[in-house]
Amino acid sequence: MRDIYNVIFQEEIPKYVQISNHIKKLIESKNIEDGEKLPTIREYTKYLGVNKVTIINAYNKLQNDGFAYQKVGSGTYAKVKEIRPSFSKEYSRVFRKLSSGNTKDAIDFAGETNNEVVFPIDEFKSIINKVLDRDGAEALISQNALGYENLRYTINEVFWDNSIDNENILIVSGAQQGIDIASKAILNINDNVIVEKPTYGGALSVFKWRRANIFEVEMEKDGVNLEDFEEILKKNRIRCFYTMSYFQNP
Repeated sequence: MRDIYNVIFQEEIPKYVQISNHIKKLIESKNIEDGEKLPTIREYTKYLGVNKVTIINAYNKLQNDGFAYQKVGSGTYAKVKEIRPSFSKEYSRVFRKLSSGNTKDAIDFAGETNNEVVFPIDEFKSIINKVLDRDGAEALISQNALGYENLRYTINEVFWDNSIDNENILIVSGAQQGIDIASKAILNINDNVIVEKPTYGGALSVFKWRRANIFEVEMEKDGVNLEDFEEILKKNRIRCFYTMSYFQNP
């Protein structure tokens, strides 16, 4: 494997993000050519000394950002992300403003995060201190494949009044991992899935990877178009409906 794929990790940034960003730079700088096959998950896992999920998440992020595509049974390939000249010209002023760091008036529709002004930092610090005082280093050590045990107990107590088995609660690292795990449990090849239009691109990547048939239903002011939704249900055997009830956030 070529040395260009090596990543020097920084502790404060998730490893899969660092790997994805590193490969993006290599593609943009032409060190990785358009259409070049990326290392297999197994190869890259062994090369970097990380777990399989880290590489899967990195490759999924590359696909979602438009820098890679998958061929079923073949692997993941690099993709040069092109911006149409007309689009670039139309938004050149915006690009210049963002690249200069002048983002005071910009609204981020890509990050799926709250504005720093409304983030409850004081409450967050208080909660972290309470957890660390109570559990010490154990709060920072992964002890169970299902996630931190005390967190699962608390979730069960707050949301379900301890009415379900704690073994049925799984902590995931993000929406992408959760969707991937659920799809592996639910979907088989050629199963039919209904999604909203628009929807989360990461979910579409997961469903396509599972080789499912995807039916899109247009969104209206009060939700999906129910007439179109009903028509699809009449004509097809639907395995699942992927919907985002929280302001279209996955």
